[in-house]
Amino acid sequence: MPDNNDRIDLSKELWNLNDTEQFDNETYNKMLIEQYKIYVEMADRFSARRSWVHTFFLVFHALVLGILGLTLNHQTRIETTGMLLFPLLGLLVLCYAWWRLVQYFRRVARAKQAVIAEMETRLPSSSFWNAERKAMSRDNPYNPLKRTEVTMPIVFALLYVFIYLYIIFFIPR
Repeated sequence: MPDNNDRIDLSKELWNLNDTEQFDNETYNKMLIEQYKIYVEMADRFSARRSWVHTFFLVFHALVLGILGLTLNHQTRIETTGMLLFPLLGLLVLCYAWWRLVQYFRRVARAKQAVIAEMETRLPSSSFWNAERKAMSRDNPYNPLKRTEVTMPIVFALLYVFIYLYIIFFIPR
């Protein structure tokens, strides 16, 4: 997440030019708070979907690796390694799709956080953007998680390639 120096100015895109002239102050503030609550809830739901997608891919790939491990443990001989290329390519495509989803989720989350930060400029406090960042002492504790999120699809893809190479070179045909 960008810090205050990296904050994107969304004031022209987010706010209507005549928004303060149409409503009295109380109505305007109620509407602003209601929109803020809805948008934060949407961002939270998006984050939950992001977690669900990661859980799905992690469980799927863990199951595939477990099945491969059990199969290789009991397999004394492989007849055709060429036919194993198709499942390998399928698994690599799934890893690529996962990696692309990670990139998509990161871009959308960054945009949602920027909109929330801009909305907080009109609220009495900036609990999400400024206060939470300050409480975390400017070090982002999510950085290791973000790095893991990006590298996990790559790690699984490499594992599949190494397993395929192991089958080709170390299991007799």
